[in-house]
Amino acid sequence: MIQRIGFWLGLLLIVGMVGWQVTSKQAILDHGTEMHLPLAPVDPRSLIQGDYMALRYADILPLGLSEDALPRRGVLVVTLDDNREAHAVRLHDGEPLAAGEHLLAYRKEPQGLAFAAESFLFQEGTAEKYENSTHGVLTVAEDGTALLRDLTVRLPR
Repeated sequence: MIQRIGFWLGLLLIVGMVGWQVTSKQAILDHGTEMHLPLAPVDPRSLIQGDYMALRYADILPLGLSEDALPRRGVLVVTLDDNREAHAVRLHDGEPLAAGEHLLAYRKEPQGLAFAAESFLFQEGTAEKYENSTHGVLTVAEDGTALLRDLTVRLPR
């Protein structure tokens, strides 16, 4: 009897945690700020795991701020241009944000800074739509947590 109760409580806890994760990510997608981050070229596809594109984000750091000087995890203050492309202004150290500034969380990876997902899964047969992608479309929460929503092609100005 006690084992059965323990099983059901454990299952309820797991389902509750999964539900909370889904709800929190959906809230970011519904209420977050859209940002576009430039992509750097990477190996396009893996046939073993289906159709996906490995991503690497291009350097968006301002002059004078080196990736080597950044902590392993942190938050950047970014501004958005007219095309919603994010440009880092400085490392966030808790100071209030000015008008037009947003937070963007990062983590250092061997291949550079990562802001959201490092791969993008797409439906089989739609690779042509994404093969020339230049920017990742992210939705970002107020605390800087980012979710990759789509890939897009931006023409140079």
